[in-house]
Amino acid sequence: MHPMEAVRDDGRVRVLMEEIVFGTTGFSISARIRLTPADVPLPGDALYTTLTWMGFDRVFDDRGNHYLLQGFRLVGMAEQRLQMSFHPAVASDALRLTFISNPAMVEVSGVGLAEGPGELPELDIGEIAWEVAVPSRSR
Repeated sequence: MHPMEAVRDDGRVRVLMEEIVFGTTGFSISARIRLTPADVPLPGDALYTTLTWMGFDRVFDDRGNHYLLQGFRLVGMAEQRLQMSFHPAVASDALRLTFISNPAMVEVSGVGLAEGPGELPELDIGEIAWEVAVPSRSR
């Protein structure tokens, strides 16, 4: 299933859900992420910062079932590609899945510091949530 749905696009954070794949033992999602660091202060000698959102922290369905993160992959810098996989398979009677990150915390790293890359305080960017219908063929 290829939703290609913008979950959030407010000029500061852009999360575009590209794909959700349902399998017999679990399901996975793919998304493109762009985080704009315009309002993130640079520490004294940093050349630039990198921002990283670690994805959704809760996934549940309309029947009250919760799903566990099984795999995570994030690649890229300016535009990142996120892949997450969850276990177990979607319940047979579920109609909708909800993905939530609240608060959505972004890891901030300063690059070009004299002593090397450094971690900065995390940035709270509010809630990121996505709800998707479960196709009848996976039930």
